[in-house]
Amino acid sequence: MDVLDAPPARRRRGWSGGGGRWLIWLGRAVLWIFIIVVIVNGVRAPFTDATAGPPEAAPEQDPAGSFPESGAAAFALQFADVYLNFDGGSAEARAEALAAYLPPETDTQAGWNGAGRLRADNLRLAGVDVVDERNAVVNLVASLGGEPVRLAVPVYTENGGFTVSGRPALLAAPPAAELPEVPAPEPDLELEEELTQVLTGFFPAYASGDPALDQYLDVDAAISGLNGVVEFQELADINVPAPGTESAAPDGAVTVTATVVWRPAAATEAGGEMVAEEPALSQTYRLTMVDGDRWYIRDIQASPQSFGS
Repeated sequence: MDVLDAPPARRRRGWSGGGGRWLIWLGRAVLWIFIIVVIVNGVRAPFTDATAGPPEAAPEQDPAGSFPESGAAAFALQFADVYLNFDGGSAEARAEALAAYLPPETDTQAGWNGAGRLRADNLRLAGVDVVDERNAVVNLVASLGGEPVRLAVPVYTENGGFTVSGRPALLAAPPAAELPEVPAPEPDLELEEELTQVLTGFFPAYASGDPALDQYLDVDAAISGLNGVVEFQELADINVPAPGTESAAPDGAVTVTATVVWRPAAATEAGGEMVAEEPALSQTYRLTMVDGDRWYIRDIQASPQSFGS
């Protein structure tokens, strides 16, 4: 056959569209993964929110919280010790002492005209009324001429220092509170008789601090004796509330109110001579007692409102 008559060679077809198809499948796979992630997070979100605690609130800023109350109280006490004690013969010395507490170019006597005499006793801190982070009024109590009074001292602070920011003011002392009458609970007379015997042995050991004290104490008690500052004279009164009353102690314990008469060891002599009558001091205690193989004392404290009962 002649070369010119040979049929033309067939041309190989390329992979039409194959490259685009695999890209389509890859895109679909990525899309499904994205959809699954969105669905899973959407389902899990309510449960996560339910188990998570509430969002922490930002702490409230107290504008008066940073005022240095302890330092201001000490400063005001020192100032008041000078301010409330004066004598016309030492006015100049008082002015020099007050200068450390007052702003410059202030009345050097802080309101005193330089005449007469004043003396304050029993000067104590009563409290601090904070105005803001720089200002407060320090309240002090004292005795002037035997009468209780309150002294309010305005104080300003800056950079760790203090100054009296205004003239102090004398105010009336807080009034005495009226103690309400508290009815005595119904007593358990039988138990009172039993515990009287225990306490009659406990209180002498408590007064002396004798090692025998331990035999009266519960294993969890942390009670130390008085080391002989008083001597036991008598158990004047005891009250044990009946079970079921509001005053009865929980958990099988018993609350006991006991009035004891002490003989103060330091008061047995006056001026080196024996006094005609023995000194005596009555005090009322609240004891918590528990029953084991016998009755033990777990705690001893002052009895609240024993005057009102």
